[in-house]
Amino acid sequence: MPELPEVETVRRGLNRVTLQQTLVGGDVFLDRSVAYPDRPKDFLAALEGCQFRQWQRRGKYLLAELVRPSGTAGGWLGVHLRMTGQLLWLEPTAPLQVHCRIRLYCQQPPDQPQRELRFVDQRTFGRMWWVPPEVPVAQVITGLQRLGPEPFSEAFSPAYLKQQFHCRQKPIKNALLDQALVAGIGNIYADEALFRSGIRPLTPCSR
Repeated sequence: MPELPEVETVRRGLNRVTLQQTLVGGDVFLDRSVAYPDRPKDFLAALEGCQFRQWQRRGKYLLAELVRPSGTAGGWLGVHLRMTGQLLWLEPTAPLQVHCRIRLYCQQPPDQPQRELRFVDQRTFGRMWWVPPEVPVAQVITGLQRLGPEPFSEAFSPAYLKQQFHCRQKPIKNALLDQALVAGIGNIYADEALFRSGIRPLTPCSR
């Protein structure tokens, strides 16, 4: 499963290649890969004509700020890769992947070759959202509401961990995997952090 560092790498890559690209169409091959709006055709219709302004990240969520050609807000495109999701930036002539769930056609400017942003997801747990500009992002992508601080943020500190851990009896690895406690950490980095600290994963938090 992609964790915070991998998702951050994806974000930076998307900012290098997609900014100012205009969404000119797309296909949804698996309806449940679109979490909002309910109908995939509404999802594609909402995106059409929008440009990517900037990709942001919160925990393991990717959030693309969209803008209309008129300069007005176009809402947000949200992505969660979950276990096996990938975002691929390809030419339209590239063979379609077996597990491609969504593809978005992009162009900038009109005389430049078209590109495709493909969402490939073998296990089908990944999701995409379109968030209307007048709606708070976390109201649609509700998982954002429960995210704790990120490992490299000012809010994440030894004092914060001590406060969170001192009355918890659950194993420390389980606590580190709780996205409400620390956003973005998964199995790999929880194991690495505990190994380097010399702490057994099953050690109760309060110890």
